[in-house]
Amino acid sequence: MPATVAGVLAASDKLFDFEIINLGNSDPISLDGFIKVIEEVVGNKATRVGKPRQPGDVMRTCADVSKGKRLIGYSPRTGLREGLEAMYSWYVSEADPR
Repeated sequence: MPATVAGVLAASDKLFDFEIINLGNSDPISLDGFIKVIEEVVGNKATRVGKPRQPGDVMRTCADVSKGKRLIGYSPRTGLREGLEAMYSWYVSEADPR
């Protein structure tokens, strides 16, 4: 079971009045790095169209999962490449061949 699903189930079993818990992955990756991993997984090069930075673009972001670890024992277990490979494999097997 993916860690995020396990985190949601663990949170639903706890009696919180109201809590916001980040269940992301705490390993940051650049957009270029992300695109490179996707290209490698699917075996095709992306067509890139460069654009200037947009207002509100975030220079760096990553999930702070410390609250999830503390409250429900959450820990990300699936890396980016592994997750993308599983998603792509599922997509290829389920894709409508039209």
